[in-house]
Amino acid sequence: MNDDKLNELNKTLVENTQELRAIQTEIVKIKKFIFWDRIMSLLRLLIIVVPLVLGIIYLPPLIDEVLSNFPFYDTGGTAERGWSGWQELFQNKSE
Repeated sequence: MNDDKLNELNKTLVENTQELRAIQTEIVKIKKFIFWDRIMSLLRLLIIVVPLVLGIIYLPPLIDEVLSNFPFYDTGGTAERGWSGWQELFQNKSE
């Protein structure tokens, strides 16, 4: 009877060892997946944030340069003159 219990325990130990090895290989795969998923998430974030930051930095001077070619955009330091310039443009087209 003692031998039967010992054989049963030994068999259970071997099965558990095999299951643990299978679980360990799955854990390694999951860790690799999580690592690459974090890398891809960071890249997606950078793809969104970097153009926004560059746009905030570089677009205002470029827009000012382009719009400075239009005579109605020259505000002379007041926003009212710029707005009246727009109004004059639209009034001239409607007349």
